[in-house]
Amino acid sequence: MRYKCYGHQDEIRQWAAEGLGISQIAHRLGVGRRHVRNFLRNMDIPVQKQSHAGAANPAWRGGRVIDKDGYILVKADAHPGADRHGYVREHRLAMEEQLGRYLLPTEVVDHIDGQRSNNSHENLRVFATNRDHLQATLKGRVPKWSPEGEARMKAMKREPNGRLLPIRDADPSPETIGPTQA
Repeated sequence: MRYKCYGHQDEIRQWAAEGLGISQIAHRLGVGRRHVRNFLRNMDIPVQKQSHAGAANPAWRGGRVIDKDGYILVKADAHPGADRHGYVREHRLAMEEQLGRYLLPTEVVDHIDGQRSNNSHENLRVFATNRDHLQATLKGRVPKWSPEGEARMKAMKREPNGRLLPIRDADPSPETIGPTQA
């Protein structure tokens, strides 16, 4: 079986020159990849490495996946907001298309109906900051704070820029002292 490659030297050279990979050549000859690889190596025939990234991968599902939080991710390697794997959340892409510009990293896109997979333009709205987003979405809701959490919130002061900082001169009561300070 392995000598079949030697009987098709000219064809193999032509296929390799056309850019076919070892697997494709082996399939055309009806032999194993190992035999073709060894033949190419022995005959000093260069072969292009075949990439199995993206659409060339047999497991490719079109570049759309759903993450563990229920958001749809779309493969967009060149997008400035892509993660390290080259994916961008689809609702951010839909809002960018609607606005005609890239979103800033601080901007938050909200699903009005709460369904993370519903990325229609009517269901999305954009907020300049997460603070604006939380003010709009939590308005009228009563948070379920523990007594300790409520005491910590009362021991905070708001700066002019909106940040919350602990009050340094506050009298540390048992309710506001954390487990690491006791």
